[in-house]
Amino acid sequence: MSYLRETDFPRTSPTSAFVQEVGFLPNVFRAQGLLPRIPEAMAGLASAIISREQALTRVQKEIVLLAVASAYRNAYCSAWHCHSLRALGMPDSQLDQIIVDHHRAGISRSDTALLDFVRKLATRAPWVSARDIAVVREHEFTDEAILEAILVTALSNLFCTLASGLGPLPDFDPPAIPAATMASAPDASAFVGGTSGPYLSGVEGCTEAFPPVLQKRFGYIPNIFRAQTLRPDFIQAEVDAFSKVLQPEDALSHVQKECILLVGSAANLNTYCVAAHVFVN
Repeated sequence: MSYLRETDFPRTSPTSAFVQEVGFLPNVFRAQGLLPRIPEAMAGLASAIISREQALTRVQKEIVLLAVASAYRNAYCSAWHCHSLRALGMPDSQLDQIIVDHHRAGISRSDTALLDFVRKLATRAPWVSARDIAVVREHEFTDEAILEAILVTALSNLFCTLASGLGPLPDFDPPAIPAATMASAPDASAFVGGTSGPYLSGVEGCTEAFPPVLQKRFGYIPNIFRAQTLRPDFIQAEVDAFSKVLQPEDALSHVQKECILLVGSAANLNTYCVAAHVFVN
């Protein structure tokens, strides 16, 4: 059992579409059942980011999810994504190598470079710069593909955090994850900062082109959404999840939620999000 009381969901629940896509109801969703709007938001976000194939294939997204989960040494999410990749035809020997050393996993050079990038983004985000984006572009990934990889990495981070905080039992036997897979932060002298962004190309959009809730909530359109205009469907999915998780005050107040966001952003050395949440508070 997880740390919190688990509940099941009716077949008519908005999570049912996600269950059909992945083939089961992950325990990490059951562990959020005390507030049904939360797993509904997570399911909608996951469906939009993982299931829709456009720039990256489903296999590429799943190996990103597995690489990030194993970098975090998260047994629950690693077991989940190993199961998904097996269902997509990947052998266990290759899965094991993605976890231990993706450079020896027999994947393409371009996918190897992609996993280099997402693991750095996941474990050493403050040290990511435009140079890292350029390296991925050199392996013939479009800006749309890089945007998808960044969003899949963020989603993996979200589910790993949920699994760590909720403590659900793994849905499948977890793989062995060597301690060495968790990257340590480099010395401060290695920090590469000051590069101007955004790193990816975008579509110029007026305020009216974005979901109205953003203007209503912030009084402006945050640049983090403007930087994703190559995929307006992702922006809409994020806003839908944001509305279900952050807007209601049935459990925590807006101030409590913003304080949590601020503390988390500061802990991750994310100056953009720190500034945003300081402004809101």
